[in-house]
Amino acid sequence: MRSIYTLIICALSLFTVAQPLSDTIIVVKKATSISFYQDGRKLKHLQLRKSLATNKHSLRQYRSASVLRSASNICIGVGIIGTYFVLLYDVNSGDYVFKERLGQALIFGGGFALLSLPMRLGYRAYIVKAIHTYNRSLVGESQAGISMHFGLTPHGIGLSLRL
Repeated sequence: MRSIYTLIICALSLFTVAQPLSDTIIVVKKATSISFYQDGRKLKHLQLRKSLATNKHSLRQYRSASVLRSASNICIGVGIIGTYFVLLYDVNSGDYVFKERLGQALIFGGGFALLSLPMRLGYRAYIVKAIHTYNRSLVGESQAGISMHFGLTPHGIGLSLRL
């Protein structure tokens, strides 16, 4: 009888710990974009920065992500503007020169676009890591490692509590 009460108390305490906090930030990844939600509303980057400012480690990771995002946007912008100006410079010349310039412009723009890809991927990794750090700080280290699993135990089939 005593073990039943202990099991019920453990189960109730796990359910109270497992309830989502209202301040947690949810990350939604899509193929080309990433979105952040808190309390059911979509966060912009400035709002995300304000939320992450409460934890210095997550704010440091957010700043690293922000630098990579800015560098990626600059590379894409330089590639697009550079391609445009190379093509605009020689539009009225002969066909052969234009075809040569077109190849140079595509190589120039494509090079900067390829250069921006690792930066963009690094941004996504850093921002997800920053949000994960922030969410873990809300729960606390002592409660974050508790998990309950159903499966085989040394005494047969049952629930196992891992701390």
